[in-house]
Amino acid sequence: MKKIYFAFLLVFAAISFLHAQPYHPLVVTGKLWSTYHFNMIPNPPTSDYVKFEGDTVFGTYTYRKVLKTERENMTQWTYYGAIREDAQKKVFLQRAYTLNNEILLYDFNIVPGDSLQLVTNPNYYILDSVGTRTLASGEQRKSYMFHYTGYPCNDTWVEGIGSIVYGVMNSAFCGFVGDDPRMLCAWENDTLKYHGPVYPVCFVITGINNLPQDGKILKVFPNPATDKITITGLKTNQEEMNVTIFTISGKALMIQKFRNPNPMELDISRLSKGIYILKIQALDMLEVEKLVIY
Repeated sequence: MKKIYFAFLLVFAAISFLHAQPYHPLVVTGKLWSTYHFNMIPNPPTSDYVKFEGDTVFGTYTYRKVLKTERENMTQWTYYGAIREDAQKKVFLQRAYTLNNEILLYDFNIVPGDSLQLVTNPNYYILDSVGTRTLASGEQRKSYMFHYTGYPCNDTWVEGIGSIVYGVMNSAFCGFVGDDPRMLCAWENDTLKYHGPVYPVCFVITGINNLPQDGKILKVFPNPATDKITITGLKTNQEEMNVTIFTISGKALMIQKFRNPNPMELDISRLSKGIYILKIQALDMLEVEKLVIY
């Protein structure tokens, strides 16, 4: 009986703590986010910074301007859209190319079991649970764990930061194709609040952004992989093929040469779990692939 009573007290204390926490609004000047976009080949991977700065008005609502740059030195900011947050803790976005068509980006006032239809995604998100997350600064914030009803896909939001999976402007990204965004870092008034677990840096430079791209002819399998990959489909007259595996930040981890290759097998068992870039090159061809090791 004492154990049941003690467990009840713990649950009650946790619920009371969540309700006692002050709300941290998302749409506030002085914040900065960085996101990595793998993109679909032939588009090169990119990183960007996003901030909310300056006011603009649409109809009866005042918005903050969403500004974005792909430059590490944070120059040449461009207008991405306009964002606002209402008294019900809902965040709405007006994209630059879809004016007068406001979309729901976040709702921080929902409870577990609620469903949300976000952005223009046709399927619903279900809030599974609400908890707390300890930030890089040591403070705790409310966090929201979702699953997507379209296919197995999850997202996590943190108050004042947004989606820590896909990045602040990529909530509800499940179901969309053409990009593979990942949250890198988030700051508030120059204080680092969140640093994603996948990448050691807050702005990713692949080092191969400007490589030329031939028509995609190779097949890499399995991908995701664990200990070995096979590359087939070669249609090259070259007898020698160079295969290089890069980290997301552009560091070459593995370089291997093949002669008369078809197929090629590569042992990747010594590489850690994560996302890598695979470059396959000969004199008359070049292909770049994303490689996931799990």
